[in-house]
Amino acid sequence: MKLKFAQLAQNLQSSLQGCYWIAGDEPLQARDAADMIRQATREAGFSEREVHDADRQFNWDILHHAASSMSLFSDKKLIEIRLGSKPDDTARKALIEYLESPPEDTILLLQTPRLDAAATRSKWFQSIEKHCAFLPLYDIDPGQLNDWLRARLQRYQMSATPDAIRLIAERTEGNLLAADQEIEKFYMLFGAGSELDLDAVSQSVTDNARFNVFALIESCLAGNTAKALTTLQRLREEGNELLYILAMVARELRQLLAMKVQMEQGSPMGSVLKSFRVWGNRQQAVEAALQRHSKQSLSRLLAGLHAIDAGAKGLRPGDTWVTLEKLVTSLCTNR
Repeated sequence: MKLKFAQLAQNLQSSLQGCYWIAGDEPLQARDAADMIRQATREAGFSEREVHDADRQFNWDILHHAASSMSLFSDKKLIEIRLGSKPDDTARKALIEYLESPPEDTILLLQTPRLDAAATRSKWFQSIEKHCAFLPLYDIDPGQLNDWLRARLQRYQMSATPDAIRLIAERTEGNLLAADQEIEKFYMLFGAGSELDLDAVSQSVTDNARFNVFALIESCLAGNTAKALTTLQRLREEGNELLYILAMVARELRQLLAMKVQMEQGSPMGSVLKSFRVWGNRQQAVEAALQRHSKQSLSRLLAGLHAIDAGAKGLRPGDTWVTLEKLVTSLCTNR
């Protein structure tokens, strides 16, 4: 059974399904959908909950074990399984076998990235979907973003003028999670019953979508050179502290280097990512960086970053921002 996000609340009120499958990369909707399912199952007496993050080395026998080993103090259980990619052959077989004869008083919540059209037409998908409430999540269409923002504000008993809505949409650029964080901040600043105007939003909204250090790092990991350099230039124009940027990039490089060392010692990428708690959308970008770089290239980048840090502190000559641009380009391209 296929559900739209807007249909989920009503479906949960009418009757609970034995399995819910959330498929999508939009983090706010995925979070909201999972929270709604958890709340509905708790209210229905599913007081026990188990969570499993399934990588390529995941033992799918855990699914059957978790379903059959009830707690002494609970007779209803919610089992959550989160996959960083679409189900592989082992996962598909285990899920189909489980769903063809599911245990009583157990609900399965499956979370995966978005599935492409070919996957949704496949035989294995249809075998799983017929036993599930399948909830595909999509990005909000730009033409619907203003309405979404108004509805989100209403959840906090707030409203905003059309100009204020447009500015929030422009600054968060379709990033629903960033928009929700801004609205939470508005609620804390102005309280329920407030109507936001352009001045209020201009003074307090943060440019989340494009220009911050975390966006710079994510662009570098993904290998998006143009976006990374644009972000770095905006950070410079806005007067951001260079040493803070260097510290954040250095932390990321050290983690990449530590992961690469483990991989070169024979550990599979999946288990390395899991041990470093790299999940969800970020996993693909980190994988790309690890595939693009060797231990040696990451070590060179880290040494270069230390040299830039010395320049920023006046211990070396040269334009540190220009040198950082070159390092960012190397991190994006390994050239």
